[in-house]
Amino acid sequence: MNEALQGKTVFIVEDDVLSALTMKDFVEGLGCEVVGHARTLDEALAATENADIDIALLDIDLDGETSYALAQVLAIREVPFVFTTGKAEGGPDWCQDRPRVLKPFSGTLLERMMIASLGQPG
Repeated sequence: MNEALQGKTVFIVEDDVLSALTMKDFVEGLGCEVVGHARTLDEALAATENADIDIALLDIDLDGETSYALAQVLAIREVPFVFTTGKAEGGPDWCQDRPRVLKPFSGTLLERMMIASLGQPG
């Protein structure tokens, strides 16, 4: 387990249930606590409004919607996030430098991007 991620609270936004469960198992194996999961933009916006989140994992394409509005809210609140997506490029200019992990991804890469988004060495 990586000490930088120990005890961190994680919120997962993913419309594919199997992918969400896989991510949940992986991040819990890193010592993180998954504090929620949403499948749609509206669910995610409502669930994260007052939640205590250290980091979010955001699928960009949510069954025809995108998670960019949530990413913008999280950025304003200074909550780090990692895009987990099948899209190599695209999206608003303000999010081009945000960590992005392309599906299918390795756990090692996701772990590195989570640490990077938290501003931790590693």
